[in-house]
Amino acid sequence: MQKRGMDGNWSIAAGASSDAACGDQGLQLPVSMPEPAAPLKLHDDQVRRRLDGVFADHFRIHRRCSFRARLNHLLKRVFDMLFLLAAVVVALPLILIGGLATLVDTGWPVFYVQTRRVRFGRCARIYKMRTLDVGSDKRLDALVSVKHHGKFLNVSKDCSRYTRVGRWLERLWIVELPQVLNILRGEMSVVGNRPIPDYVINALGPAVETIERFASPQGLTGYVQSIGRDDVTDEERILLEYHYSDVFERGDVFLEDLKIIACTIAAYFGKQITVGHFLGEDYKVRYAAFFAVHAARAEAI
Repeated sequence: MQKRGMDGNWSIAAGASSDAACGDQGLQLPVSMPEPAAPLKLHDDQVRRRLDGVFADHFRIHRRCSFRARLNHLLKRVFDMLFLLAAVVVALPLILIGGLATLVDTGWPVFYVQTRRVRFGRCARIYKMRTLDVGSDKRLDALVSVKHHGKFLNVSKDCSRYTRVGRWLERLWIVELPQVLNILRGEMSVVGNRPIPDYVINALGPAVETIERFASPQGLTGYVQSIGRDDVTDEERILLEYHYSDVFERGDVFLEDLKIIACTIAAYFGKQITVGHFLGEDYKVRYAAFFAVHAARAEAI
């Protein structure tokens, strides 16, 4: 199987275990191909039960963390609490204005609530501003497909299902602000990989690197949000999100979070952020084996 060392280089390692002490070794990447994705369903009990088992098996062994890692995790949570204090002043008025605009434009509901996976594969109700017509998610196959939208199944920006107000909420980055409630509950953090629903995980396939992205808290913003989700490939996003979980477990996450927040603010004001900002400009060379494995998987489907 594939093993990634801490220097970012990928090599072949046979019979290695995927269970590791916090930061002791890199991701164990299986070469086996993922199963073809089933037809998209918003709620699928069979998929949910299967993923429950996958997450329980992957995270069954407690991961030992160094003092440095625990300190970074504490600082991360303290920052979350400080962010919530600021959010009361800044985010709540924006949520109120966005909600009233949505109500006037297309009526109730003004929020969209969806069950998604957060850290360790736990399920949580994630809140966001509603940007699409009511009931758009009931016909998921008509809304998104792996062929046209990639394995993360992001709705196209030119989708006709967007409401007039919804497009503005997206442009102004207000959509995710209701997730301050999830941060308050401890289900999310300010910075981290995005929470995603079961049907997206199912489309990505049951590979270890997909599950390992949940070893760290899910966040309001992250690498992909600062770069732009349409400016990264599925493979680059998978690599970035694994890298974040790796940084979290090594104990370097607090400074990395500050870097991501700075990049997110810069991107909001027009600066172009790239994958190279976080992985190094030579990432395609250093992670060539990773991209080769994913290219082989894509050809096998």
